[in-house]
Amino acid sequence: MRLLLAADIHYNLRQMAWLEAEAGHYDAVILAGDLLDLTGHAPLAKQRRTMQEALRLIAARAPLMVASGNHDVDDDGEAPWLREIAGHHLFVDGDTVAWNGVAVTLWPWRGSQAAPLPRGAAHDLPGLTRIWVHHAPPAGSRVGYGARGPAAGVSAALTDKIRRHRPPLVVSGHIHDAPFRSEGSWWDRLGDSVCLNPGRQHGHEPSCIVVDFDAGELEWLSASVREHRPLPAPATAPAVAGVA
Repeated sequence: MRLLLAADIHYNLRQMAWLEAEAGHYDAVILAGDLLDLTGHAPLAKQRRTMQEALRLIAARAPLMVASGNHDVDDDGEAPWLREIAGHHLFVDGDTVAWNGVAVTLWPWRGSQAAPLPRGAAHDLPGLTRIWVHHAPPAGSRVGYGARGPAAGVSAALTDKIRRHRPPLVVSGHIHDAPFRSEGSWWDRLGDSVCLNPGRQHGHEPSCIVVDFDAGELEWLSASVREHRPLPAPATAPAVAGVA
């Protein structure tokens, strides 16, 4: 099984088109928040409508899992525009999706700091490799390092939950330049958990991570470099058939 991970698209429609074109080569696509952009690319209502259609197109090619980020939510911390399009092959905030030996939990942005675990995030699905998707990276990890060292947008609450529940994989975003900094990285370990952040780049292709369970490999893809790492044994998906 191969998963394609990206985050922080920020209404780059060329990157959404690239994801649509690539989605059919993977068993699922995971987006770790900040699909919209609050800095004025277009009115938010238009961004939401356009992004809804782009997400539907990706989901028509591969199962798509989306967690909200801080740019995606309204004043109440909710992302109802994502819930409006949830359905067959398109999963959003609060969902836990179990299939092919993994269970992917999508954390809503409003619950990212101190809220209880979403349903299915802990040990509710025995025998499956758990993957948490949480826009803010965990504090104390290199995937949360920016230009000036540890970034302010990381989550200490998430770190506590990771150390307690030990999900094999945690996918985040939010700190755009972590993979591009000498003290940062696109991957790190917190105890038994592998933490990932694909970062953000401009242009028509997003920086992204491929998780290849069959090959036992992680691959980070960006415009300037490709890096490979072995997928640590605790994060290797067991041969268990799941049901979406």
